[in-house]
Amino acid sequence: MMLLHEKLRKITDKFPQKIALVSPGTDTTFEQFQNRVDHLAGALESMGLKKGDRVSILSQNRLDYLTFHFATSMLGVILNVMNTRHVIPEWQWVLRWCTVGVAIIPPVLIEYDLKSDQVVRDDEGRCCRVGKGEVGLLIGPITERTVFEGYTDREATEKKVLRDVFKDGDAYFNTGDLIRQVDAGFAFGLKHYQFVDRVGDTFRWKGENCSTNEVGEIINGHPSVQACNVYGVQVPGTDGRAGMAALVLREGEELDADAISDLINRNLAGYARPVFLRVVPELQLTGTFKMVKGDFREQAYHPDRCSDPVYVMKPGQDRYELLDEAFYRQLLAGESGY
Repeated sequence: MMLLHEKLRKITDKFPQKIALVSPGTDTTFEQFQNRVDHLAGALESMGLKKGDRVSILSQNRLDYLTFHFATSMLGVILNVMNTRHVIPEWQWVLRWCTVGVAIIPPVLIEYDLKSDQVVRDDEGRCCRVGKGEVGLLIGPITERTVFEGYTDREATEKKVLRDVFKDGDAYFNTGDLIRQVDAGFAFGLKHYQFVDRVGDTFRWKGENCSTNEVGEIINGHPSVQACNVYGVQVPGTDGRAGMAALVLREGEELDADAISDLINRNLAGYARPVFLRVVPELQLTGTFKMVKGDFREQAYHPDRCSDPVYVMKPGQDRYELLDEAFYRQLLAGESGY
């Protein structure tokens, strides 16, 4: 199995003058791109960076951004990608908590039960591979060649590791992505996969991964909120899942839509702001004290499945308002404008 930079080197040796990247105003051959990667890797190494170190990058989608991916792979440096659409409090949150890097791994897709929010195992306790074209959870082997450096929090690191997947003692990294293999050609000699959904503590909306923990921390900062459960819900006519938060208010408090809107708008990027808020009397926990999200996802904002007040932030607006029947019909018809 080859790592990212090794795959590039092999292709460059074979097709040095073929076009590797197309960007505004210029085309870059594999040889030119390899030289850029080598130069940057040397510069990073001269700064004292070595395998296992962590580097954060804030960049738009451009040639320099991709060069960083390959150069850090060459050094074994963990790259933490900062999102240019975040606001300052989110950058601070990412720098504090998100220290996992990027790697190319041999993809393995296994069955995942969305309702119970857990990996499917057979009678012998082993995970089950999915067939070509079927949706599965993306995992990657953890070996001496593909070491998972993990997070600064050891407990958080262990939560991302699946053990005894196909045999006793093996270990795989859980990406949290549900994907499927599609027939759409190859990139850098790798098979093509299509993103379908996120599981666990993240959801995907507007092409971005949203952390339910990050969003929850912000909302819990409001003095009237006792606790909240953040999850993603489907909206007809859109890709991914829109954010929704179930809120338990402190005794005697009512939802101040203006104040909660101000808090969310100040501290979260547009795509990370929950589209819906639901005021509930209590939150249920699993046997391992995790918040139950499955029922909330299914009930979503549908009035025939939940009797709680539901608020919505409509497209182009910056304030939450009660979800009325007229806009609900637009949502069902796929005409909401999200």
